[in-house]
Amino acid sequence: MAGRLLLYLQDPGGVNFFQPVLKQLGDLASVVIAHRSVPISLLSEVDCQLERVTNFTVEDWNRALIAKRIDCVICTLSSKHRDLSNAHLIQACRHLSIPSFGCLDHWKGLDRLLDQLGEPTYAPTILGVIDQYHYDLCVKLRLPSFIEIIGHPKFESIENRRGEDLGELADTVLLVSQPDIDSLTFSSLYLRKFEEKTILEFLFDLLNPVFSKSAIGILPHPKEDDRLRSLDKNGIVEKRSSFVKRSSYVVGFDSIFLIESALQGKAVYFLDQWIDPDMRPLFDRFG
Repeated sequence: MAGRLLLYLQDPGGVNFFQPVLKQLGDLASVVIAHRSVPISLLSEVDCQLERVTNFTVEDWNRALIAKRIDCVICTLSSKHRDLSNAHLIQACRHLSIPSFGCLDHWKGLDRLLDQLGEPTYAPTILGVIDQYHYDLCVKLRLPSFIEIIGHPKFESIENRRGEDLGELADTVLLVSQPDIDSLTFSSLYLRKFEEKTILEFLFDLLNPVFSKSAIGILPHPKEDDRLRSLDKNGIVEKRSSFVKRSSYVVGFDSIFLIESALQGKAVYFLDQWIDPDMRPLFDRFG
C-alpha cells in the first residue's frame, strides 16, 4: 500500500469485525492507535507497538495526522454517545483531504455516522457494509461515502472453520449482555424491567428449575457500566473464557456474538421482544 497508513481501533465490535485480518492490517499500517477502552485481549493480533488515546478532539487528530505524515486511514466506526474520538478522526481526515475507510460490523447503529443535526459528518470516504440489505439502509441516509458490500470477515472465518472439532460442549447457558444505548445509561439491557422484575431475574426464574446456578453465566459487554457486575451475588458474571466457548446454549438480544454462536452450531435464543422489528428478519436466519 502506497503512503503511510494509520489503523485506528476504538469500537470493540469493529475490532472483532477486523479480527481475522487484524494482523495483516497491523503489518500494513505505519501507525496503529487504539482507544484506551479497547480490551487488550482484542488486540493480541497486533504485533507492532500500540499508541493509546482517549477523548481526542478534531484538533488533536489534525496535529497527529500531520505530525505522523498520514496519507490514509482505516478505522472502526464507534458510537458517538460517549467518546467522539473515532468520529473526530473522520472529521479531521475530511479537513485534511485524507481518505478514510471504515466498516459497519452490524446492521444497526447507523446513527453513529450522523451528527446531532442528522448530517453525515462522521461518514468515512469509503464505507464497508455487510450485504445488500445493509447497503440499502445506508443509501437511504444519503451519505457522501462510496459504499461497498464487503461481507463480514468474522462470519466468514467461522464458516471456513465449520466442521472443525470445537471440543465437547458443556450443558451450560451463556447470557450475552448488551449496553442500553437507547436510554444512554449504558447499563445492561438485562436490568430493564419486565413483568415487575428485571429481565435477568425473569430469565433466572425460567432457567433455575433446569440449570444450576453454576451452569448459568453472563458475558458483559465492554461498553457497559459496572452495575451488572456489582449486582452479581452468585459468581455468574465474568465467567472464564472456557465457559464462554463451551456453553451449548446462548441467549441474548441482537448481539453479533449470537450470530457467531449460531454459525458455530450452538443453540441460540434471541429475546426478540427487545429486538428492533426491522432487524428480526435478519436474526430469524440464525435463531
